[in-house]
Amino acid sequence: MKHRKEQFIYVGVDLHKRTHTAVVINCWNEKLEVIEFENKPRENSRNVCSTKKAMLILESVQADGDTKRTGQEYRDF
Repeated sequence: MKHRKEQFIYVGVDLHKRTHTAVVINCWNEKLEVIEFENKPRENSRNVCSTKKAMLILESVQADGDTKRTGQEYRDF
């Protein structure tokens, strides 16, 4: 029977200016995979909002339970 820790893998990500590196290890600290990928900045989504706005949205949903608000992503709190 396997020990519970043997069921898991661990992933660490090292962030750099131009590239990022992800390393996957097992419970014995053996390297299983190393993945390097470019840091490609992308355009901000229209759905990005501040923490304060997100909290206000969550509070209003919690208050009335309505999660299907028309134009929710464009609302200005």
